[in-house]
Amino acid sequence: MKLSSVRLRLLLWNIGILLVALLGSQLLMHFIIRTSMQADMDRRLNNMSEGPMHFLSEADTDRPPPPPREPAKKGKKHRNHRPPEENRRMRMFRAFDLQGKNMMQRGTTTGTVETPWDTAAFARAATGLTVYSITRNSEDTLIRVLSRPVLRDGKRIGVLQVATSYEDMQALLKLLATMMFILIPCVLAVAGVGGLLLTDRALRPVRHIVQTAETLNPDDLSQRLPVVGTDEFAHLATTMNGMLSRIETAFHSLRQALERERRFTSDASHELRTPLTAIRANASLALTGKTTQSEYRESMQAINLAASMMQRLVEDLLLLARSDSGQLAPSYAEIDVQDLFAEAQALVSRDAPQATMVIGIDEDARTLRGDPHQLRRVLINLLENALRYTPAEGTITLSASRRHGQVILSVADTGEGIDAEHLPHLSERFYRLDASRARQHGGTGLGLAICKGIVEAHHGQLVIDSTPGQGTTVRVMLPADPA
Repeated sequence: MKLSSVRLRLLLWNIGILLVALLGSQLLMHFIIRTSMQADMDRRLNNMSEGPMHFLSEADTDRPPPPPREPAKKGKKHRNHRPPEENRRMRMFRAFDLQGKNMMQRGTTTGTVETPWDTAAFARAATGLTVYSITRNSEDTLIRVLSRPVLRDGKRIGVLQVATSYEDMQALLKLLATMMFILIPCVLAVAGVGGLLLTDRALRPVRHIVQTAETLNPDDLSQRLPVVGTDEFAHLATTMNGMLSRIETAFHSLRQALERERRFTSDASHELRTPLTAIRANASLALTGKTTQSEYRESMQAINLAASMMQRLVEDLLLLARSDSGQLAPSYAEIDVQDLFAEAQALVSRDAPQATMVIGIDEDARTLRGDPHQLRRVLINLLENALRYTPAEGTITLSASRRHGQVILSVADTGEGIDAEHLPHLSERFYRLDASRARQHGGTGLGLAICKGIVEAHHGQLVIDSTPGQGTTVRVMLPADPA
């Protein structure tokens, strides 16, 4: 297992935290038990000192006091079965006057000279303090000592020291520490094995995600990661699946854009080739010098017409490029819809017999806000398309209405109509229903693409409805409040 592995790092972190928790709990437990046992021992020492203290404070010290003993447990009689010599050796209290002379030595036959167990505690108790301390006696046994000042008639006359063995308590604390230090490695070992199994199970979804992600390729982004359960890993897989869906959509859109760009370049080249060929042919004919004046004039007119076609195509391409780059920002102004319709109607081509044009404007749609030059361009393109496919006996209707917070400009004709299969492609660049017929009428296949770009720049929508044999209706739906 690599050191950089998440699995190993999780395991080490868990074991480290568990180790700190176990050591902390052991130290806390050791402190609580030690404090509790020591407090209980101090209470017993204090109880043991009450009898000698009462005797030393009020009685004659020429006779020794009875040895201190702990109160017998309830329901049991206290009996001292030790012989007198053992009682003497096990006596655990001593009393000294302020000069350090044994106050219990008189009238006894111990044969030994007793000294304070803890001289430092004796000195502090001689100043009037009650002192608990731990020291070792002459037999090198660890004992707990209580040093209390002895008062008689309100005056300090000596110090009483009461002691009890500290060995049992020390042994118990050592046993507890030993058990904990034995148990801690065992607990850590069990936690390590359990942690390996748990992290392996917990990280299994991640391995599945990695394995699936490794199989993904740009040619097939339809695969998705497995989603198991409802935990954080399932949420991660769901999020990544959403990201893959967005990437797949982006790749699909990119492919479509590249395909449109390729087709656009091919179509633009083809469109430019036709007028260029006409210009070159007519210019070559005119330069031969063998043409009559009327033939020369016709060649110049053909060159002029081809140049006009090229100029319009280039202008359309530049307008679409501005639309693609987001630079087609409208210059908003208040527009009179009646004037807008009249200007567009006056500027459309009138080379062929015209269908009848009808204008209808609702009272609440007489004005709108938008760019007058761009919207005029939209209406001219729509009218030219309508005139191109509507017979002379047909009717073209321009109307304006207001509905659901939108101003709707409509151009409806009674022409030949459009099949449903063509409707989704009408706003694509260089798309023609009949390429030869459209080119004959001077169309470039960019008109509706330009209209769509201008309308979308106004935050509007271009909608086309058509029924073959009955006619076509194009609606320009603009927001009534552009702000």
